[in-house]
Amino acid sequence: MKRIADALELLTAQHEELDALLVKTDTVPAAQRALALGALADKLATHLEAEEQLLELLAVKDYAGDHERVRTALAEVLAVDINSGEMPERIRTLAEILSKHSSWQEAVLFVMLAETVDANVLELVGQLLAEWAAKASCLSVAA
Repeated sequence: MKRIADALELLTAQHEELDALLVKTDTVPAAQRALALGALADKLATHLEAEEQLLELLAVKDYAGDHERVRTALAEVLAVDINSGEMPERIRTLAEILSKHSSWQEAVLFVMLAETVDANVLELVGQLLAEWAAKASCLSVAA
């Protein structure tokens, strides 16, 4: 598999991976749901941190509210018992918020960055983020 170097491509690929992990939480057997949610939380936290590093490096502002909504929705999922009847609705809410996050970034923010930031800079930052993200996982268990 080709290694993704460009920062925007890397973050877009992470959006897709997060979407797949959200779907997985609905399809795994109940006994594996905690591990699936843990993997989702781990990847999401790593993704948000990688985005923040990129956006701060490029002096982009006004993303904190978006990230806070995602973090709050994730906290709501993790705050309820895994077998609670509330869990499916909380996961749906997280999925909706994450979808809005990804859609806005990919359609607006990433396009603007691709047009204004030198491609070599995006590639260099992407390599740094990929190396950091590979080491940043909180879970040592494969999802």
